[in-house]
Amino acid sequence: MQRRFPIDLLQNLLIVLLSLSAAALLLLTLRHSAASEAVAAPARSVQSEASPTPLPLNIVLSTPLGRGAYSCTDDAHAEVLSLMGEALGAAEAAAPETESDFLAALSGDSILFDFLSPLPLSLLSDRLGEELDDETQVRALLLASDGSLLTLHLATAEGCLRRPTALTSAALETLLRSYSLGNVWLGIDTGRAIAPLSILPTSLNELPALSAATVLPPAESALLLLEFNSWTNARYTDERGNLTVFEEDRTLRLLADGTVQYLSLSGGYPLSDPASVPKIGSRLSALLNRLIPESETMLSMSACSRGEDGTLTLLFDYRYGGLPIRFSDGAHAAVAQVKDGQLISLTLRCRSYHSAEEERLLPTRTAAAIAEGRERNELKLLYTDSGSERLSPLWVSEPWL
Repeated sequence: MQRRFPIDLLQNLLIVLLSLSAAALLLLTLRHSAASEAVAAPARSVQSEASPTPLPLNIVLSTPLGRGAYSCTDDAHAEVLSLMGEALGAAEAAAPETESDFLAALSGDSILFDFLSPLPLSLLSDRLGEELDDETQVRALLLASDGSLLTLHLATAEGCLRRPTALTSAALETLLRSYSLGNVWLGIDTGRAIAPLSILPTSLNELPALSAATVLPPAESALLLLEFNSWTNARYTDERGNLTVFEEDRTLRLLADGTVQYLSLSGGYPLSDPASVPKIGSRLSALLNRLIPESETMLSMSACSRGEDGTLTLLFDYRYGGLPIRFSDGAHAAVAQVKDGQLISLTLRCRSYHSAEEERLLPTRTAAAIAEGRERNELKLLYTDSGSERLSPLWVSEPWL
């Protein structure tokens, strides 16, 4: 018995060790399976995103008696959006017109859609529930009465266009009667030498300041959203706190200054059919707004262009309500490149903004007088982010279009 005791003890220890090893292996297998499912879930939710691309959109409703301005940040003003979409979908072939003709249409009943910067017509039509395969860069749409019918006018990067419709002016007149107007001027109304489509509030005296902070997404969340293996050991953090993760030919960097960088040398993060700019914009917007921290702002597209090799470059900026937030160094909040429907590079500046106390504004007429003399310059309100913890609203004058 004394000779067998050490053997029995070793056998028992071996059984215990094997049992622990099996349990550990089972646990690792379950965790790996859960991680794999978590990786796939965000990708499926982003790729199934059906909402149109968030676009900056200011609406100006006009009658001969006054104008009213509204910021469209969601599905508000559905009837206005519906009428403009119906006109866009039913409009006849475009013909050139002069800028004077475009502006003259503002003297009667009209709806003006201002997108703050030129964007592809396919994106704008998608926002309005229509499908148009047209990448004409459009800054503004104007739907105006032209006798008994409505005419659609487009201000594009190449000039102004007009497109007749079969819609009756009565539909627009009825819609305008449901709104209270008189809270805004256009530059054309002021008699000042500023851009005629500048949107100027008549009695806006205060706007909130914004508190700002740099907040990176959690590393695991970023990895999962961009379809990296969150268990990978191919990562390192340098002495400055910058995290770099490698996976095959893809690299993800989370920099201590709040910047997310993604690069793929071949293939990339799948977004959409390469021919569908609206789907690419929609799914990329969904991805970006999941990567940024919780905030009272959102990212909306500010530019989209296609290179000679078919690569799309998409620019996004933060927006508080209807007001853009600009970085003082001139950079955009996000710059993405998409080729063959796949995201191949991304630079994203992660900032969080929340409203603070109200601040006094320079009166509109005073701001217009100061800006006078630069006829092609648009007078607008925005926030400028220099990296500080507080942003103030201010008037700026910059070239229109």
